Amino acid sequence: MKRLFSIAIAVLSVQFCLPGQPGTMPVPAKWLRDGRLDVPELNFSIASPSPDAKWSYRDDLPKKVDGSGSTAFLVGAGDGSNYVVMVLENSTKMDSTDTGPFIAGMQKTLPKDWEIRDARLEASDVPAAGSSKFKVAIGLPNGSAYYAYGYVVSGNRSYQTMTFSRSSDEPPAFTRFARSFALLHPIANQPLPNFSGIFLLLAVWGAIVDWRYRRRGGVKAGRSAKMFGLAAVGLGLAVLVFLGAWGASAYYLGSATATIGALLFFLWELARWRVRRKNPVPVAGSHEAKPQEGIVYTDSELEAMRGSGQDGPST
Repeated sequence: MKRLFSIAIAVLSVQFCLPGQPGTMPVPAKWLRDGRLDVPELNFSIASPSPDAKWSYRDDLPKKVDGSGSTAFLVGAGDGSNYVVMVLENSTKMDSTDTGPFIAGMQKTLPKDWEIRDARLEASDVPAAGSSKFKVAIGLPNGSAYYAYGYVVSGNRSYQTMTFSRSSDEPPAFTRFARSFALLHPIANQPLPNFSGIFLLLAVWGAIVDWRYRRRGGVKAGRSAKMFGLAAVGLGLAVLVFLGAWGASAYYLGSATATIGALLFFLWELARWRVRRKNPVPVAGSHEAKPQEGIVYTDSELEAMRGSGQDGPST
């Protein structure tokens, strides 16, 4: 269902290519540099189709079911057609298996008397390896046809370039436009491998063992260890700020926060495990050296107890 909503909202760019497109506002001057539209906040850059091209945008489009939004950029081409760049937050990858949902989503955005006759969605190396391209033939009430052409770059954000044309062949000018698209920081659009669950599980187990160790009189974390821990947290926050400055999406930053937090927790408990191994709980006598049921002991503690003559748990 999430995939279908992503595709349906992606094709909202249809309305920006058609006559009578909804109101947009001019892009800030800071985004226009050397004949290109550069948007660091959304981590992309694309060439203007002509030196005097006028860019506008709209960022109040309907949100997806998960609350993430999308932004549409519109520019007029020299031949009178419109080109659109649609940016979707928290998106998913599209491939040929999505043709059916793609058609269903696009049909909802077309005028009621327009009908999709054919659609193709396939892999493409434009504007980059791993992209997708589509061509949609649309029948008009008078019997003529319109064609929609577009390219999709998937990742933490999805970027879609699109245009409409009367020609059954993709306009070369639009192909050049789509090919000029580039991510300002490609790594920021790559999904993070999610190991946070594994790190968190191991860290929680370590925290329970460490709590029992300290309860029996074990060595507590010293001031220097706490300072190193705070420094690690500060470094993690700096990484998140750096990724945000690179234009990472909110979804990417959320995943990175979970992963970094779980990793820091795991590393802290790993350091505590080393402390427990080097500093087993002192054994004062045979009674204290006797393993107790329901308590988790480190290998060094069990070895010390065996040395005192107590090899098994009490009964």
